[in-house]
Amino acid sequence: MNRDLNDSDIVKEQEHIDGFTIPKRELTSVEANLDITLERFREFHYAAGEDFIDTISDFLNEKVFAGWLMHKYPHYIEEIIAASNLNDIYGIKETVEQFDYDEKEDIDMIYKEVAEFANQTIHTKKRINQILVQIKEYYG
Repeated sequence: MNRDLNDSDIVKEQEHIDGFTIPKRELTSVEANLDITLERFREFHYAAGEDFIDTISDFLNEKVFAGWLMHKYPHYIEEIIAASNLNDIYGIKETVEQFDYDEKEDIDMIYKEVAEFANQTIHTKKRINQILVQIKEYYG
């Protein structure tokens, strides 16, 4: 017996949060539009026990982010270009001292820049919120 397959016959592979075995779920519009903040990145680090940039591979376009940083910090253009040629956000953090670890904030200050950048976009903001919301739920 041969019959055509329909959508109900096809088993879809469950997507997971990048770097984790947590199944993705659809965010509410409120969750998808939450402000990305330094505090929320810090909460991720404490909850997951991982560094966001080290763990999550595809949360923003590194070249666009580097261009935005160069516009914002023209005095660091050479350092940002050198690191961005490697598609390496963490390299930018390590190259420009201002973006490195701040003891008072207990986080790398590159996250302040990532948050500001992400809050200006629709898709990047939603991708980051997907991770931050679900990690907080999972490790709650």
